[in-house]
Amino acid sequence: MTTWQTLDLPRPQFTADDFPDAREIAVGQGRFVLFEGEGHQGHCYLITEGQLDVRLVTSSGHETLLYRLGPGELVGELGMFGQRVRTASILAITPCRLLQISPACFKRRFSSDDFRLRIMSLFLSRYQRSHDVICRLGQPTIAAKLCRYLLSLPQWQQISGPHIIVQLGSHSELARMLSCQRETVTRAFKALQQFGILESMENRTYRVHRQAAQMFMDDEA
Repeated sequence: MTTWQTLDLPRPQFTADDFPDAREIAVGQGRFVLFEGEGHQGHCYLITEGQLDVRLVTSSGHETLLYRLGPGELVGELGMFGQRVRTASILAITPCRLLQISPACFKRRFSSDDFRLRIMSLFLSRYQRSHDVICRLGQPTIAAKLCRYLLSLPQWQQISGPHIIVQLGSHSELARMLSCQRETVTRAFKALQQFGILESMENRTYRVHRQAAQMFMDDEA
């Protein structure tokens, strides 16, 4: 009987060297790169500087933040695999520099085994992020949704300590992300602070305590 060996995939990171024929473009803060539902224009993009938010608008009109992308990550790559309509809107939350990658350039790179493995790793990473969003939005209370969001922040991947320091959006911004009222987010913040998950600092900066957050989620399950 053959035993299946798991694949040792590389990190889903890309550089300008992967796309020597790509054209560099600048995108100002607050500008959209792609719009959900628009027809595919034949390009994908590599982020070389800045950060982009990937957002969805639900059928009820609420906007949901899926995840945030940074340097070394691709955006709009599904169009290279036959997706004819953009599946999300992409917003520059900082000034960005992108490489605009044509289908021909992408196809040439796809002949490389290393590149294909990184694309596979990218799809797996996006699936895991999307799963986290589904779990986050499926929690029964706003406090639990907010806690799940805090535990899914990318800063946890950069440290091994018991807490992270993060700057969060306003209660109104978080309410739009969680599809609820601002007052509900305010009550959720108070609950998480009382539980020892959030420790307020200044300028909407908080210390997030992992163990308290995990205990809270266990109690909510």
